[in-house]
Amino acid sequence: MMALGGCAGKVSVAQNPTWDATAPTSSEKPAAVDLPTGCEQQNVMSLCQTYDVSGGMAVQTNVTVYAETGNPNANTESTTCEKLANNTEGFAFGGPQDGMLAGQSTQLYFSAPDYKGPGQYPAGGAYIGEFQKDNGGSATFEVKPDGSGVVTISGLQSHAGDKIDGTIKWTCVEAKK
Repeated sequence: MMALGGCAGKVSVAQNPTWDATAPTSSEKPAAVDLPTGCEQQNVMSLCQTYDVSGGMAVQTNVTVYAETGNPNANTESTTCEKLANNTEGFAFGGPQDGMLAGQSTQLYFSAPDYKGPGQYPAGGAYIGEFQKDNGGSATFEVKPDGSGVVTISGLQSHAGDKIDGTIKWTCVEAKK
């Protein structure tokens, strides 16, 4: 697993820290969406995420990622944010497709494997680079009926004992028409 900045030091990356993720109110597919820098409307439904993480690694940025369910064929051109929110096969997301988070190469993954629709769940898998739930700490998912939500990170720990806290908020973005 690749980590930001190694075990010993703190890393701080920032980009577009002022955007506040607000869920869309319409279930219609928009022709074009006004998204913050770092997020782009895709050919399939996606999540426009805002990271606000501090501690041993500080990240404040906006990125577009793809959500996953327990069904690998679930995110198609006909998948909507409402269908994502109401699926009963799990909820997860990895990092941006290019593997870059605020200009740094890192791996990340968060999942709610017992997901059964909108609500709050403990994360089954949770890591950003070297900061992993398996090393200590916790992460919880909260997903709203429109597919928006937040992961709250508390004390995810690296092998060296550094910790991070924060949130990853997202707005679900319908696919391009």
